[in-house]
Amino acid sequence: MLSTSRNKALTLLAGLALALGSALALEHGSAPARAPRQPGAGLAASELSRPAIFEGPGGRAALTRWTLRTDPANRGLSLGWQRGGFAGAAVGVPDVIDGSSFTGAAGARNYEGSLAWYRTSFQAPRAGTYALLFQSANFQADVWVDGHRLGSHRGSYLPFELRAALAAGAHRVVVRIDWRDPARQSQSGFHRTWFNWGGLDGEVSVRPIGESELSGPTIQTTLTPDSRTAAQALVRVTVEVHNHGPSRTLTPEGTLVHGEQTIPIAFPAIALEHEQSATASASVSIPQPALWSPTGPNLYQLTLAVGGESSYSARIGLRQLTWHGGRIYLNGGRLQLHGATIQQDALGHGDALTPADERRIVSELRAIGANCARAQHPLDPGLIERLDAAGILVWQGIGPVEGAGNWYSSTSALLRRSRAAGAHGRARRRAAPLDLRLEPRRRGRQQRPQRRRGALRAHDHALAARARPDQAGRRGRVGRPPAGAGGLAVLRSRRRRRDRLLGLV
Repeated sequence: MLSTSRNKALTLLAGLALALGSALALEHGSAPARAPRQPGAGLAASELSRPAIFEGPGGRAALTRWTLRTDPANRGLSLGWQRGGFAGAAVGVPDVIDGSSFTGAAGARNYEGSLAWYRTSFQAPRAGTYALLFQSANFQADVWVDGHRLGSHRGSYLPFELRAALAAGAHRVVVRIDWRDPARQSQSGFHRTWFNWGGLDGEVSVRPIGESELSGPTIQTTLTPDSRTAAQALVRVTVEVHNHGPSRTLTPEGTLVHGEQTIPIAFPAIALEHEQSATASASVSIPQPALWSPTGPNLYQLTLAVGGESSYSARIGLRQLTWHGGRIYLNGGRLQLHGATIQQDALGHGDALTPADERRIVSELRAIGANCARAQHPLDPGLIERLDAAGILVWQGIGPVEGAGNWYSSTSALLRRSRAAGAHGRARRRAAPLDLRLEPRRRGRQQRPQRRRGALRAHDHALAARARPDQAGRRGRVGRPPAGAGGLAVLRSRRRRRDRLLGLV
């Protein structure tokens, strides 16, 4: 994803976190497109499956049609399924193996996980290196191409890429998914905050790698003046340039386009050895910029390229975010956030959202007048793009989550308190909608989220119990107050600071 000023759908880390089509013929045909692109030369458009995610390198094609075979007895490896010779059901990816079982005995079995295999094929138009990009797979994914093991990855919501040198012609991709034992996942650092949906729950795409490659672009916007009606925006663009060809000089170029306005971006020439990379940087001045804000989510299309060898495209928003006096300002105006907590989840689909699921999430946020959404893990880039276009910022958690088990399970007494707090929280949730929506504003003042207050109080009670010395005298088996300070006083101070950040005081 485009980083730094990731424009509009703002990622605030650790607290407040705001393509051209490929010349690849797919075995199973095409899927509905979310972001149309021109197909590459040599194949008809009907043979391509265009990526649903707009941002990314040029030349990608989405692998959407797969065959799925479950493997609860873990016999697939011994039967040679990594070579792709297994029958199964036709599914579309993104996909979770069972998106409907989440209650009762069936839900418990689904949560504890199992094993499954996916396979698909694509046609490489020419010999060369090809990249397979997986947006998400839960939990462990092992990947083979034509029976040869390409690599593996652990952890959902974390994109990963694997590459292979392939001959021209047809190639088979096989993925083994293992989502067994959430407790073991937590022990390895992946603490689960939601249901353990197993599957290829993110888009999978393939693209040829040319003699050059562009990746990791960033945007930084400085307004003059810092105002919603700024007369000028100075935009600094950087991009990583990699040379897969012989030693030579490469000159990236690009454009920013909004409506009738086209701004060329001229990068300096870069001398690169074979397989050497460097960061290219350029700045452009944009008069009367169309700024991004929740009330006016204007987007520019950024296109970067190195001749006809490589390209990268994204839709970005120009805006300036600043902090001072303990407040946030967007384009010179104070920014007050109001919205809801969202989860990347849909009934029957788990976390493998369809375009309709993403539209519904955005529609529900807009219906309550939200300008911000909170997510506890990285959201799918396609959903981020829809939130960008709707003028909704994102408060997004990044990285593994600290699991409750690591906080509360020091002693049996603390474990009992933790379970009691959890039961109280479940009773509250049964009496209200799942998401923590803010109440409508009254008389111009944003009301505080009462359900969030209750959840935080329950959490605080558990933390306070952990901070107190064990009343049975078994000191050392529980968390003790910091040396030289009152543990509860420190806890209260941290709690007040957190509540100020959340706008609860």
